[in-house]
Amino acid sequence: MEDELRKKMDELRQYAVEHITRKGFHTGRKWLEDSFNEFYSAISTPGVKISRDSDIGHRQLLAQRVAIECIRDLDTEQLKQLDDVLGDIAQHPPNEQTRGYKR
Repeated sequence: MEDELRKKMDELRQYAVEHITRKGFHTGRKWLEDSFNEFYSAISTPGVKISRDSDIGHRQLLAQRVAIECIRDLDTEQLKQLDDVLGDIAQHPPNEQTRGYKR
C-alpha cells in the first residue's frame, strides 16, 4: 500500500510540474485535478463522512504537501502559480468541479 501511495504521489508531482512548466505530455489542468482527486481518495478513510469544511481543509493540506514535493523542480514564481492552482483544486471537491457544458 505504501509503494502504491508513493507512486501516486510521484505521478501527482509529475503532473503538477508539467502543468506549471508546460513541458511534457500532462500539461492540462484536468490531468492534475484527476491525479489530485485520485490521490486524495486513496488516502481518505472509506465510509467515513466528514463535513465539507473539514474535507476542504484536508484537501488544502494535501495541496501544500504536493507543493513541498515540487520545491526542487520549480522556481519561486512557478511555486506561487502551483499554490494558486492547487488551492483552487482543493477548494472544489470532485462533485463541485465543472465537467463541461450543462444543459
